[in-house]
Amino acid sequence: MITIPYPAANLFPMKYATIWRRFWAGILDTLIFVPVIVLTYYLRHHTQSPWLLAIGVLLTSLCGLTYSIAMHSATGQTLGKMVAQIRVVDEDELWTPSVRQAFMMNIGTIIYAVCTIGLSLHAIAIHTYSPQSALKDPLHRTVWYLYNCWILADFICIFCNRKHRSLHDLIARTVVVRDRDYVLELGLRLKCNPAIYPAPIELISTELGGNLR
Repeated sequence: MITIPYPAANLFPMKYATIWRRFWAGILDTLIFVPVIVLTYYLRHHTQSPWLLAIGVLLTSLCGLTYSIAMHSATGQTLGKMVAQIRVVDEDELWTPSVRQAFMMNIGTIIYAVCTIGLSLHAIAIHTYSPQSALKDPLHRTVWYLYNCWILADFICIFCNRKHRSLHDLIARTVVVRDRDYVLELGLRLKCNPAIYPAPIELISTELGGNLR
């Protein structure tokens, strides 16, 4: 039996070619939230109730974050990533991200959400809130510009390393891989040296049609 040393050379280097797949996964995940987007748009533009306005602000900021953290920590995939056949794994490429890693993957958006929620709820409390005037507030506008700088840096980082890890991947110690290539490589490593690679056998067996051994 051939033993592949740890860490092994990448047996399927194309498994990191996920840039366009990540893009389309993001589009699909956004489409999932169209009903929430419509509801929050209505709440924020067609009501004067402070409570309904606050609900609209919270839904806008927290639904996507909750979905991302819950799905990534549970399966390593959102629904969009499942369709695009990619997944997030830890930097050792063995396990699904932990809750902490899933949280850190979204750290930029979390900071932005906390800031915008705070500013919006304060504006609602003093009866000066309106979606149209939000970016007229200097502090709110500064937070928005900083968040867009974060998104740009996150995107540029993808092209600066061979595994196409974005800035949030580096912070969370995660990597995005093509699902099929990842599972095939992991299965091969486990077959060659099961003592060194304690991989998720159920996942590999399913993908390889039960022919793991």
